[in-house]
Amino acid sequence: MVERFLKKEDIQKEDVGWGTLMWLSSPILTQAKNILVVEVEINPEGGHSFHTHPNQEEMIYVLDGQVEQWLGDEKRILDNTL
Repeated sequence: MVERFLKKEDIQKEDVGWGTLMWLSSPILTQAKNILVVEVEINPEGGHSFHTHPNQEEMIYVLDGQVEQWLGDEKRILDNTL
């Protein structure tokens, strides 16, 4: 594993049409094998198609606005209140 401080210029940005992904940790960037950290900025009225990550643990932390999220058959609207 590479040990280093991540600087702003190290962050890899990826435009995906409906928003921007900012990769903070990935196997390519940090060589961490079991952790991905990505900040996602979703365009107004944007979003991606429904999909799952069956082999990953996932945490969503909303900084601003709202996002619709599904867990199994349960839908929630998430925002920046706990």
